[in-house]
Amino acid sequence: MHNVEIHNCSQINTMKAAIRFEGASGKWSHLSGVSIHNGHGWGMNIEASANIRVDNSILFSFKPIGFAMQTVTNVTVDNNIVAHIYERSDFEG
Repeated sequence: MHNVEIHNCSQINTMKAAIRFEGASGKWSHLSGVSIHNGHGWGMNIEASANIRVDNSILFSFKPIGFAMQTVTNVTVDNNIVAHIYERSDFEG
């Protein structure tokens, strides 16, 4: 995915991010020049995946996680900006 804007995506109080890679371990996936912003949940989540490159992208205004990686292999993250990550204000526990 190249040069795309994603606005107001992600589910509140879940790990369902605006962009998710889950179990992606085949050929290379590449995000470049992507703007992801103003979601009510996570910005990007890469989980149990491999062969992913994320570069020259911006993630901002998410709650409570901007960019997360869990159990990954061969992931390259280069020249990105992650900013304005806020606490969940509506979570009671």
